[in-house]
Amino acid sequence: MLKTSLAASAAVAAIVALSSPVYANNTSATITVNGSVGAQCSMDLTSQTVTIPDITGSDGRLNQAALNVNALSGGGEFWCNGANSKLTLNATPFKNASATPSTGFTNVVNYTLSGTMGSTPVSYDTAAVGGTNQDYSVGVFDSTNPTGQISADATSDRLIAGGYTASLTLTLTPGA
Repeated sequence: MLKTSLAASAAVAAIVALSSPVYANNTSATITVNGSVGAQCSMDLTSQTVTIPDITGSDGRLNQAALNVNALSGGGEFWCNGANSKLTLNATPFKNASATPSTGFTNVVNYTLSGTMGSTPVSYDTAAVGGTNQDYSVGVFDSTNPTGQISADATSDRLIAGGYTASLTLTLTPGA
């Protein structure tokens, strides 16, 4: 019986040894973590009204210096993080919509807006493209307190009395 017991114990030991897992000394695994950043743009500038006093000289003609102002006087930070981001400008001339000019007078003052968005120079001339969108590829940029200088076009006509209004719209569109 002792022989049977020893034989059975040896058989059990052999089975246990064969069914035990084999452990390696060194193992490694690589874990890859993926993420993404979406294209974004932002500007701290809010809608605002810039009031300019009388834009004529004593002769009733345009005083160009009166219109040479920084249109982005609200300052702030402008930025885009996508390589294909764009700036769209749309502007209208200063106009007295309630007046009809006669010879030697005008109710429209055109101007040029010029500045830099990031490292991209921009220029919008209301006489040439007023009221239509003009796009600029600005890419990735970060500008604090950018400038947008308005320079009035010369006119020899006298301006009709009344209120003059212009609008300027800046739109930043992110592009990846």
